[in-house]
Amino acid sequence: MAAVVLAMTATQVSAEVQLSEARPFAASSTGSEVVGLLQLTGSLLMVLAGVFAAAWVLRRLQLPGPAVQGRLQVLAQLPLGNREKAVLIQLGERQLLLGVAAGAVTTLHVLEEPLVLSSADDTRGVDFKAVLMRSLGRA
Repeated sequence: MAAVVLAMTATQVSAEVQLSEARPFAASSTGSEVVGLLQLTGSLLMVLAGVFAAAWVLRRLQLPGPAVQGRLQVLAQLPLGNREKAVLIQLGERQLLLGVAAGAVTTLHVLEEPLVLSSADDTRGVDFKAVLMRSLGRA
């Protein structure tokens, strides 16, 4: 009985040795597979970077839709907090003062007389607070 177990064990060991000699590097990956994986990862990262760059450029351009182009203009804006600001817009002949927050846009005031801002003034250079107080008759 011990001879039979020993013969079976010797047969199994020789079969495992022959199997491992037939596939010496089957468990490890080759250099070309690593290079291919690195190329795939690099390509994916480049595509993602391109998508984010395109989104950033489109956000910076702030292209208006074709229906309101020319009729709606942001005249001035004043940041009031991290996510809040007051925005003066012109829609046709009307000017509206809007409060813009993270989840809401509220009409604060509809101006009776439109404010005249010179075209030489940049919206960043206009003292929005002074213009607003003057238009409300409080200055």
